[in-house]
Amino acid sequence: MSEQNVETARRLAEATDRRDWALAAEHCWPDAEANAPEGWPEAGDAKGMLEIQRQFERMQDTLDEPRFEESSIEALDEARVLQHGHWRGTGKGSGIEVDLEVWILYAFKDGKASRMEFFIDRDKAMRAAGR
Repeated sequence: MSEQNVETARRLAEATDRRDWALAAEHCWPDAEANAPEGWPEAGDAKGMLEIQRQFERMQDTLDEPRFEESSIEALDEARVLQHGHWRGTGKGSGIEVDLEVWILYAFKDGKASRMEFFIDRDKAMRAAGR
């Protein structure tokens, strides 16, 4: 199951990157939660796919050519996956290049994501992952 969860996490990240919300929803439970990084302007939990979609769209709408580039991904155990990568793009209006390092800790239940927790601080991500 752990390798299947790794592939599901990767496909979920790719679907949200492309704004393919129908495909993203196939990889999540209807009541899935996503937690924004501490200090994020839109901090807090998004509950359900519609709120998760809105959270991603708010972030994506601030950039031209937004994209997530995976650096690594690993199964921590049978129910958790840790993905590391960079959220990149160019600020709309400002033209400033954005390269935000991010870690995503996924929790899975029966092959679908039930929770996604986002971190921009490596140490916090590692503690949450039990490392």
